[in-house]
Amino acid sequence: EKGTLNKRRSNQLERLGIYIVESQALSSIPKVVQNIMSVAASPDSSSKDLAYVVGSYPELRDRLMEVVRSSLFNLPGETRSIQDAVRMLGFRQICNIAITLAAGNLFGSEMEELPISRGFWHHSLACANVSEMIAGQVEHPTPNPYVAGLLHDLGKLVLLYTFRSEYQRLKESLRSSDAMVNAMERHLVGMPHDDVNRLLAKKLRFDEELARPLCEHHTVEKPPDAVTAVVHIADVICHDMLLVFPRGGSRPKINEKALKLIGLSSGAMTDLQTRAHEAVDRVDMWAALL
Repeated sequence: EKGTLNKRRSNQLERLGIYIVESQALSSIPKVVQNIMSVAASPDSSSKDLAYVVGSYPELRDRLMEVVRSSLFNLPGETRSIQDAVRMLGFRQICNIAITLAAGNLFGSEMEELPISRGFWHHSLACANVSEMIAGQVEHPTPNPYVAGLLHDLGKLVLLYTFRSEYQRLKESLRSSDAMVNAMERHLVGMPHDDVNRLLAKKLRFDEELARPLCEHHTVEKPPDAVTAVVHIADVICHDMLLVFPRGGSRPKINEKALKLIGLSSGAMTDLQTRAHEAVDRVDMWAALL
């Protein structure tokens, strides 16, 4: 029986590896995200720089303009260009919308048959907005907190797509369990989502700055870097607000080193949780973008 289980696990991990290596959709999007991140991170960037990068990807440009002209924002007057949109909504907001749209298309049409993925994006968008809120309060700015928060659970989506029946069982089990979701993932499919993130970060050629929060946001044994600390705390706060995917399971453990690194006390969590509700107030609107 043990040999059969080990063989099944080996087959599962082989399926997972093949999907990550061969997925065409995974190969096509990361450069868009990386380019927008570079523009967003540079203090010298202008709306023209952003327009140039987004304009290099016509489908993304057209979708971005469709979104900013929609009733989601109700902008006054006519929005004829990305520069107009930046002037009305702000540079960072437009960068975040563009990255969100690009990330939402990360798996192309492969995810359209999985309506369950809506809950995944709801949590990811909440974590992205809370991460940006927390980063705005720390003394030393952290790079790309929104992007790190948005993509921190990407491995869950890959597991969900690759192991549909197993992940459905995981979701059902978590409703009546206090297990950690990554422990359940290891039990059912042989690999937790943060380990899948490590494979994805390599496949997508994410730099270390973005890869670390994806791979280590559940780590409590060692000091994180600043952006990992921000995403870790945002993830815990989202769990406290029941903005989690899958639903159920136990609250992630807090890494006290993360709080200390960004200059927060345990008592500061209460204030962060209050402000987090404001940060995720528009998550339904963001989710509608995808």
